[in-house]
Parts: sequence; structure tokens; C-alpha cells
Amino acid sequence: MNFRQRNKVAVIVLISFFAVLGISPCLCAAAASDPVAPADPTAVLLDAEPADNLEKKEENDTSITFHRKQDLAVKNPFPQIISEEEIEALDDKKFEAAITKFFFTRDGANAQPEPLTKLDMPKVKGKLTVYMAFKHADEHGRPQGVFATCGQNRHVPPLQDGSIYAGSDTLTKYDTQSFTMEFNGKVVAQNSLKAVQINVDTFKNNVYMKMTYDVDPAAERLLFNLGSTGTVGGYTQTFIHLEFNPPTKATFHFVDDFAYRHLQNLPLAAALPERGNSDRHPLLSAEEKKKGTILSALPFTPIAGLPDLITAQDTGIAYYMRNTSGDVKTPLLSYAGEGKNDASKHPTLEALTGQQVPGYIYWANDIDKPEGGVFANNNETKDKPGNHYLSFAYKMKDGKPVERLTNKHYYLTYRAIPTKVAVQQYVEEDGRKKPITQGKYDLYRKDGVKETLVCQNTALSSDFAQDTAPALPELVNVMKNTAAYKQEGYYQTDKGLYLIPGDYILRQTEKVAGYAAVPDLKFTVKRQLQAGQLGGLTGEESTLKTLSVKLKKETTGENPGETFEKTPKQTLLLGNYTAVTSEKRENKKIVAKTGESKQGAILILGGLLLISAVVYRTGIEGRNDY
Repeated sequence: MNFRQRNKVAVIVLISFFAVLGISPCLCAAAASDPVAPADPTAVLLDAEPADNLEKKEENDTSITFHRKQDLAVKNPFPQIISEEEIEALDDKKFEAAITKFFFTRDGANAQPEPLTKLDMPKVKGKLTVYMAFKHADEHGRPQGVFATCGQNRHVPPLQDGSIYAGSDTLTKYDTQSFTMEFNGKVVAQNSLKAVQINVDTFKNNVYMKMTYDVDPAAERLLFNLGSTGTVGGYTQTFIHLEFNPPTKATFHFVDDFAYRHLQNLPLAAALPERGNSDRHPLLSAEEKKKGTILSALPFTPIAGLPDLITAQDTGIAYYMRNTSGDVKTPLLSYAGEGKNDASKHPTLEALTGQQVPGYIYWANDIDKPEGGVFANNNETKDKPGNHYLSFAYKMKDGKPVERLTNKHYYLTYRAIPTKVAVQQYVEEDGRKKPITQGKYDLYRKDGVKETLVCQNTALSSDFAQDTAPALPELVNVMKNTAAYKQEGYYQTDKGLYLIPGDYILRQTEKVAGYAAVPDLKFTVKRQLQAGQLGGLTGEESTLKTLSVKLKKETTGENPGETFEKTPKQTLLLGNYTAVTSEKRENKKIVAKTGESKQGAILILGGLLLISAVVYRTGIEGRNDY
């Protein structure tokens, strides 16, 4: 069996994952022969394989074959990587042939090897090193030889905007990656583009191989094979097929719908465009767009300044590969009957949109979907290339790729359930509140020290009996009424004003004739929590929030009206602000007339002070409107 045929063994690919985990895979056993005696533990160990002990027997366009003349005992050249104890432990593992370990060393001074436990293509330049230690032959048989191949890269340059083409026979190209191989501490191939094979006649001693491959992050794959060439006497063959690819995933964010639309400059009533599928690729020419299916770089970019309402959810890791016949792909989301609808790894769209956010209801999403808009067990989901599956893209600078992007970011938007707010301006007549609708007020949202105008000329209640707390479904219907949407972030219908959670200021801009100016009223709208959604949050006590403005007659001195916020039960909420009218009092001087005794003056003064105290207390109590 020649080298090219050996590499076409179909089942070999299945064991690469076990090799990474340190398990020596078994593929086949050769025909039995006489057992071979174990190595002599007292043998003298050489520092390295002698140069004249390897004889080149054959070289062609794809491989070089050496024959090892003598089975010599050589020291372990990398005991710090694979220890003698690990190799000796193989004697207790029947038929296992070798130990394999992988390390990556970044380019740069003082860089240290990092162990690799997954087949993840590194993102930076460096060297990938594979260490193998084959134990000596035992009573079960022996290997016939060992080999390693050069690497194979797959690389198609990204487009100007960082997007990539899906795989196809016209666009996907392969190139060969050179490698360096050491056998028992001796370099037998330097920057070789050919596979190397070393045949042995006997195998009484351990042998060691070290293969080094250069890693260029611009390449999207590195593939190579290595192991034993064959066996005799029942000895298990070690044949490892390794393919390093970029790991890909998606992150789903749960965010406020108003905030998302503001940052994306989208109207409140518009449908959310799918992120990648909405990309028109303005940097690309018409000819470039016709060459093949373009997978957009757009969904890999997170939206800056958009906080998550609840913890974002990741998919599991998938490995995206382009080849000449198409792509090895994993859809973003699961579909019915697929068997991968684990909500934490490969969720369905229904599982994602069913996520609960206290005080909010689900509104929309920008997830890329297959043709037809549904993830299903069909060709559109599984076979047709598109942005609806996990892939990668590139970050570009000066027209060149500087980083491979492997995490897509999608957004599910939620809208905060609003609270109905009624502004009741009134005067007291005969112990009753009379609505006053003259004058004007503007409403501002307050973010720290920043004030943003929400709405002008806020409506004033003309009939306080009409101000009742709406049911929660009524609030949801208001949210879904497109005519009620206001880009500033509130709702207005003929039934009233509805505000989303936040800090606000009601500010008088035109006072009522004959009445004093009204000071600013600062208030807070809290979340409208549904049953079972408390989660440590403080919610509104009612779906109606009443802002009361009591007008006072204008006097010669400035005498502002009273403003305060209260619930329909006329009780103050915690954290409300109250402005109380102050009154001006004058100190009066008492002078005794001629002939009046000092004692009489003192009695008169004491009486006046007592009366004054009673009046003062009565005045304070009379201003309490709660």
C-alpha cells in the first residue's frame, strides 16, 4: 500500500478527536507473526539517531522514504513533554501504540508552548508542534514504520468588506503547507513539502517523532496525517488525521427595542431587518457579487452602547469549513426533529423568543433566517449557503484582513410595558377639586444631568373620574397600536399618555392667569411587573400614575402652587418629590402704653404669642393636601 492510498482510508477521519484527547486511535491490525522480545532495559541509550542509520530509499513528487538500518536505543528527546512514566504506562495498555501531544507557540520573544486540547485553528501566527512517542514492540507485535505528511491549507482571500464567499469548486483553493520532522532527535526533513516515511526491520526500542508546522492565521484550515505505516503480529496501528479549523458560534442578545432602533436609526413601526441578509455590500462591484454566495461580515459586529436586559445566550461551538463541493455548516438555530434543540447549545427560535424579561414583552429580532424565513428540516435550512449558519468573516484595515471574526451577534428586542400617566391640575372650591386645563407643561426624560424633551403641551385631565388604572392587556394593546408610537419613546392615544420606565420632569412652560407659577415636578416610572416576574426588582404599585398640581392664587409675593405625585388612593409613593408652599411672616413689636404696668404688658405679650403659635400650626396643617 503506497502513501497516497493509506491516506484515503475512510474511517481514519473519525478518530482525530480521540487523538487530541490523548487516546491513541486503533484502525486495523496487521497479520500475525512471531512476537518480538521487549527492549533490553540495560541497553545504552544514544543521544540522537545517528545520521548514517537512515538510508534514503525512494523519493518522488509527494513523498520521501527512508530505511532504518539498525534498531538502536535512543534517549527520549522531549521528556518534559512526554515523560518516561507515561511511556512505561503503555506497557499496561494492550495494543496501544503511541502517545501524542499538541502544542502551539506564538511568534515572538519569550513565547512559551501552549497545550492544545481542541482542534481550533489559532488566530495568531506561530508554530504548531506535534510530539509522538511509540513504545517498543511487545508480545503482541510491532509497527512496520512511521510517517508524517506536510500540511494542507484552505484559503480564499476575503472580500473588501470582510465578507467571504461560500465554498465552491471555482472559488475554494488549496495550498500545501511545509513542515519539519525530527526522528529520535535528528532532523530528517526541513521545510518539506513532501510526506516522510521511515521503515524499520525490527522494533525493540522506543522511537520518537516531532513535527512542526507554521501557522498563518490567514489560512482557514490546517490538515495533516501522521502515525505508524502498518503493523505485524497484531500490533495496533496508530494513524491520526488532524484538521484544525476556526471555531464559530453565535451570541443572542436580549435588548430594549427603543434603544436598538435609536442606535440603528430605525422607525418604531418598522420591521427589524435581518442583519447579514440586509447587507447590500456597497464596497463590492456587481461582478464580485455575481461570483458566488456572499456571507456577510455584518452580523459579526456587535452594536456598541446597547446593554443587555438579561444575560446573553451563546450557541455551542461549531467548525465551519469551505471546500470545493460546498460547505461543512451548522445552522444558527435548531429545527423540529433535528435533535439539537438544547436551549443552551443550539436553541430553536421559539426557545429564544420565549425568554422572559421582567417588565418587558418580546417584540422582534434581527436573526438571519433561511429562504422562507423558517428553520426547518429542508434544503433551504441544511444545504443552501447563507448567513443563517455559523461561519466566519474578517476585520479589515487598509483593505487587508487583520483579524478573523468567529462570533456572530444577533439581537432580540423587548419593549418595556408602559404606565398610564395622568396630569391633574386643579384648584380647591368648596372642599372639592376643580380641574383646570389652562396653562402648558412639557415632559422631559432625565438621564443623570441630561434632560431630553419627550413631549410638548402634555395633555391635562379634564375629568379626574376618567383617570382609572388600565388592565395589563390594555397596555399591551396600546404598545401594538402603531398610531400610538412616538419616536421620542412614549405612547399617546385618545385615552391618555403612557410612559416607559425612567426618570422624568414635568415642567410648566405657561402658567395659568391669576395663579402662581408651578415648580418642576420630578418623578420616576418603574417597571410594570407581571405575576411571577419580581426578580428582586421594584415595580409600580398601579398601572396608573397620577401627577397632581394644586394651583394657588397669585399674590404680591411669589407664591408657587403645590405639585406632587400620588397614587389613585391619594397616598404618596416612596421616592416622590413634594414642593410645599411657604408663607411670609412678620415679627411684630409690642409697646406698652403710659400707665400700663409691666405685668400687664407681659400678659398681653404672652397672649399674643400663644395666639400666634395656634395660627401658625393651623396654617401648616391646612396646607397638607394628602
